[in-house]
Amino acid sequence: MWLWIIASVVALFLAWFFGVYMPSVWKLQADLGPRLKVNKIDEELRSRLKVDGRFVVEAITDPEHFGLVGNVLSKAMYTDPVVEYLFEDKRAVRAEYLYTGMARLSSLMVLRSGKKENVNWLPVLTIRDTQENNTVVGGAIWLAPNCVPNVPDYMIFLRYWELVFRWGFSTFKRVFGFGLVMEEAHEKHMGTRRHWYLAVIGVDPEYQGRGLGTRLMEPIMILADEQKTEIYLECSKESNVTYYQRHNFEVLGIMRPKGGPPSWVMRRLPQ
Repeated sequence: MWLWIIASVVALFLAWFFGVYMPSVWKLQADLGPRLKVNKIDEELRSRLKVDGRFVVEAITDPEHFGLVGNVLSKAMYTDPVVEYLFEDKRAVRAEYLYTGMARLSSLMVLRSGKKENVNWLPVLTIRDTQENNTVVGGAIWLAPNCVPNVPDYMIFLRYWELVFRWGFSTFKRVFGFGLVMEEAHEKHMGTRRHWYLAVIGVDPEYQGRGLGTRLMEPIMILADEQKTEIYLECSKESNVTYYQRHNFEVLGIMRPKGGPPSWVMRRLPQ
């Protein structure tokens, strides 16, 4: 009896995995390839990228550079309170998953922006240090207006299912649960209104305190002001709330996964 039940469960899982999950992954990856072959960055955004001085802000145009974004954001987010909660007992693999996750997230943002908005710019920005071999020292992953994120897309493309097999169900449960909390807060506070979404932003710890985060936000803030469009983000450190408030963000509320740390939901109205 029990063997029959176990066999049925395994069979159902395999049917879902190969019949639903993997085809979704293949479709996403097939859709992604052509969309990464962008001929040019939209002139509106190009004109707002800072190209003067030691630090240069650029929009990613080469898929191979997504790994650079993953690398710098994994450094910047390693001690983030939410990341520590999600991988509380997995310090050895935290950097690895952050790296792969941020690189894949960059790809997903480009894919969703292209599908929803038919835009020519890629809302994944980096900042390079021209005096240190053009090293990428910061990155920001943006989501263009009307590209509201959803948990299924994240699960498929970031391969959350790997967490179950590699790091246990508890880690998967925390990551998936936090994703649902984020999605609920996003929908509650922004609804269907057009807005830019700052999904992730980070600067290499060795370069923090030099205003590079502001440089990564400026191009989209200027563009959003001209478009009369709001900007939405989640802030996972209370000490950073005042930083965003200096850039005219306001706190809409606080979201908190069960047993996890708080995050401040913030919005910037067009100036």
